Amino acid sequence: MKSLLLVPILICLNIGVYAQSHRSLNLIERTNYFLIGGNIGVAYLSGGYANQTPQQVDLSAARPAITGYLQTKISKRWHVRAQGSLMMLTSKDKRANQETTGQKAFETILFDFAPLFVYDLGVNKKYKRRSPYSRKKGSLISWYLVGGTGLFAANVKNYIGGTSGNRYGGTLNGGLGLRYTISENWIFNAEALGRLSTTTTLDGTRSQKLPVDLYLTTQIGVAYRIPGMRIMR
Repeated sequence: MKSLLLVPILICLNIGVYAQSHRSLNLIERTNYFLIGGNIGVAYLSGGYANQTPQQVDLSAARPAITGYLQTKISKRWHVRAQGSLMMLTSKDKRANQETTGQKAFETILFDFAPLFVYDLGVNKKYKRRSPYSRKKGSLISWYLVGGTGLFAANVKNYIGGTSGNRYGGTLNGGLGLRYTISENWIFNAEALGRLSTTTTLDGTRSQKLPVDLYLTTQIGVAYRIPGMRIMR
């Protein structure tokens, strides 16, 4: 008999804890919280040797890329982020009718730093009822845009030309991401970010179809959230 009485009590307690968790998440989402995050993934370069036309695509050119960042929320939709990325860029010579076609063309180690703006597009329609700005549940899945400028430093080794050297310059960045709330403190994200550089020599050659070199990272990662003190209206 006593065990039967415990059942409704435990159900009520679980409901209370569940509701409190979502109310807490809803409140945290509306504060000027901080994110300390890290991403891992791959990087590609579009340069003179490959990835500038459909015939030149080199999927084997994917190389590791890691990113660390600090991000804070400044309004209901806007965040600012300071991020640093370290990556390798390479490709085969995909130019047609060359003596070196198919050979490894270059290898570049690149670091970039970027102050970025992040704009929340809102939650997935499937989870619209869970908007962090509603009075119900906290957000689980949301989409966001990333944009800004940056600086890079790169060490380039060109195997075809037999040259090497350092390159420095700026970038114009833009991308799209997805954020999934695991708990009040932990967030998972997936992100693709493209960089338009100010140089044509990230692969050690100036001969190419596009005006400048482009490189792209696709990454996944986690971030730890520190709740803020100020409520965003």
